[in-house]
Amino acid sequence: MRKLAVFDLRLHYPPQGGACVDLFNILAILQKDFEIKIFTPDKGEAQFTEEPPIPVEKIKIPPHFHRDMHISFIRKTILNWNPDCVFIADGWTFKAYLADSFINKVPLVLRLYAYELLCPRNNEKWLFDHPCDSNALENTAACRKCAEDYAKIVMEKKNGMSNPLIDEARFSGIFSDELYGKIIRRVLSSAEIITYNSFTANILKNKLVNPKVHVIPGGFDPESIPLRTNYVTNNEVFSIFVPGRMNDPAKGASTAIKAGEILAKAGLNFKMKITMNPSEQSPAWLNQCGWMTHCDTLEEMRKSDCVLVPSIWEEAFGMTWVEAMASGTAVIAGNVAGPAEYSNGKALLFKPGNAEDLALKIKDLAGNPDKRIALAKAGSEYVRQRFTWENAAELTKQAILSAIGN
Repeated sequence: MRKLAVFDLRLHYPPQGGACVDLFNILAILQKDFEIKIFTPDKGEAQFTEEPPIPVEKIKIPPHFHRDMHISFIRKTILNWNPDCVFIADGWTFKAYLADSFINKVPLVLRLYAYELLCPRNNEKWLFDHPCDSNALENTAACRKCAEDYAKIVMEKKNGMSNPLIDEARFSGIFSDELYGKIIRRVLSSAEIITYNSFTANILKNKLVNPKVHVIPGGFDPESIPLRTNYVTNNEVFSIFVPGRMNDPAKGASTAIKAGEILAKAGLNFKMKITMNPSEQSPAWLNQCGWMTHCDTLEEMRKSDCVLVPSIWEEAFGMTWVEAMASGTAVIAGNVAGPAEYSNGKALLFKPGNAEDLALKIKDLAGNPDKRIALAKAGSEYVRQRFTWENAAELTKQAILSAIGN
């Protein structure tokens, strides 16, 4: 059986975040086709509070090692296992340097969970209040400077503290490395690349010569999300739920609230529940409930009349809208990368950041229960068939075999 070595810089188990959830679910299925071992830096006992279902080798790297020594140590450890293919998973700027060290040594697959090699600033191609229309392949020097400026801003706001993304960028040395653009271009031109959506794939195809790009959407376990049995709510008040990381401006909470203000002035009888930190003053129709557990989020989805996913950034895939549709609830989402490509007419899409357009879409669903129910039923059936871990694993397998040459 062929051996697949997987390197993940940010590995935890149980998983923390969508990238890690994806990894374990897909690799669990691929174990029937490959002998798999995951390699990850040893980050102490808190890294695994449960035993992972896939063999993991934690690499204990001496703390005084600089970037190139880290890379040499990791590469030697992985190649000593004699893999047929190396799959580099989660990580940000460091993964470019590590991937570069494997070129011409072993078949290589590199997965972009969002825009990590295209945006060294924050992995979202997002500025303070709008998406960024550039990328590091197009203007590396400007992107490096933007990332450095972002680091300074974060540290000022956090009283000298940084965050993991900035720490990795600083350790990788991208702020001063004028070769960074050449490295990411070489890596993205040499490896088999897995992206979540065609938006990312098209950037690579427009900026590189014959990149080997595989577009593979995320997955979920349909059995883990109970389907609502009653599509008609008894509430006279139209209930709207806005879940997710809504304290992040890129997620579009401000657009949802502005749309609510428009609807309130128009006289719509509604309530909006949004998972963001409560403000001191908010209108009676708005419930800023703070963060909710995944279980509570799914339950709230099932009992709401509609779910809003008002992202302004180019959402790489977006599990929120998928889970809401799987729950059997009508969805309104921003017309951005993931939802735009994959919702397949089973969600209403609005112009990102346009509160007036969003308000019209909400009013349409509120006044048309038959349309809302039809949309909810069609959406649930669609995502439960389309976005399974089995589908994602099969496409990932094809990317690996392409790298190996089979």
